[in-house]
Amino acid sequence: MLHSNPSNFPFTQSQTNLIVFKLVCILTVIILSILGGIIPVKLREVHYERFLPFLNCFAGGLFVGAGFLHMIPNAQKDVSFFLSSLSESPLRTYPFASLGVVSGLLLTFFIERLLMAAVQPQTKKSNRGSGSHQHGHGSYVRLPNPVSINQQGPESAARWGHRPGAVERPVLPYLMAIVFSLHSFIAGTAFGIQASFNQAIILMIVLVGHKLMEAIACSVVFVKANVARGNFMRVFVVYTAMMPLGIVVGGICGQLMQNQEPHYFLVQGVLESVAAGTFVYVSLLGILVFEFDTLDKLPHKMTAVLLGFAVMAVIAIWF
Repeated sequence: MLHSNPSNFPFTQSQTNLIVFKLVCILTVIILSILGGIIPVKLREVHYERFLPFLNCFAGGLFVGAGFLHMIPNAQKDVSFFLSSLSESPLRTYPFASLGVVSGLLLTFFIERLLMAAVQPQTKKSNRGSGSHQHGHGSYVRLPNPVSINQQGPESAARWGHRPGAVERPVLPYLMAIVFSLHSFIAGTAFGIQASFNQAIILMIVLVGHKLMEAIACSVVFVKANVARGNFMRVFVVYTAMMPLGIVVGGICGQLMQNQEPHYFLVQGVLESVAAGTFVYVSLLGILVFEFDTLDKLPHKMTAVLLGFAVMAVIAIWF
């Protein structure tokens, strides 16, 4: 009869529990992403799309709360642990957490601008060819609202199985999917590198608590733009895989750095602060600006945002 030797096992019991916990989180995130992609499609098919903007605004409030009330404070704690190990260094008072937040904001912003610069000439050419004109602020390409989309023609009726409508070169859905995918990968990496079970639980609550709404927000833009179902599914598969991939990458980095404790906490804190920066950018400039582009039902949208933020504020009492 064979007996296992604990000394030969590469992980301790607590590390094994943490790995199992992260695997459960990966499975949960995948399920929530799939549900989030399906819900807007089903709501549209039964003509309940009027609820989609409020779900989007609620998600935006969740993201703002997750970034400011959970991720940034946790990142500051990790960075403070690293700074306390420095004795006579000019970096002892360096604001690493703030640097990470700004880096996440700018990284997401620059990627969005580069993508817009790449598609803008094609969009302008398409608009000249069709004789149409799109209004926007800066270099944003504005999509029509759902009412005007549904009145454009029968070309995309078979794509989603609902009222006809089509949008010429729907740039915004793909742009938002890329931004959300980047955000998901960074947030997943920040979770995967966690070595503390308590902090992993807190971050999982944040990730799982917003993942469904984020997936809904991403799917809503595709539904509003009447993107072909096949294209939507391909993009959403990539989006769904990004956070699990980030968790795996973060877990590998954590294992490689487990014997370098002070620097490990610095990397963990900076990654979490970068993820917080992407949360703030996606919520304010990716979701809320898009939904508040029109003043329709403004008090209801504001209420939805405040409710989402309140949920994260209440969770912050215990975690």
